[in-house]
Amino acid sequence: MCLPAFRVNIQPAVIKALGFADLSRTALVRLVAKLLTELPGDVGALRHRRLPDDPDCFEYRVAIYDQDQPERPRRFLFRFAVNDTRSPDVLFLVNVRFSSKPWQPEP
Repeated sequence: MCLPAFRVNIQPAVIKALGFADLSRTALVRLVAKLLTELPGDVGALRHRRLPDDPDCFEYRVAIYDQDQPERPRRFLFRFAVNDTRSPDVLFLVNVRFSSKPWQPEP
């Protein structure tokens, strides 16, 4: 049996919310690259993480270290709500929550 190849659709509300994260351009590109390339391969292992308040969605977590702003390096944790019930081959990122904290890279 061949598993379907998934496409990732980042909804406008998620794109807008990511703008409030204050990531450097490099970190934002890394985050989007992870979403587009790694999420489709992780679906099988993540589908059991259904969100209690929205059972059409599962949670996908991504950690990003943003050290491109040397005056304030930060670690971000993003929690995406991914709807996998709208279409058999598209993963819709419909919501995101994130937190950040200072991060000190190893010398």
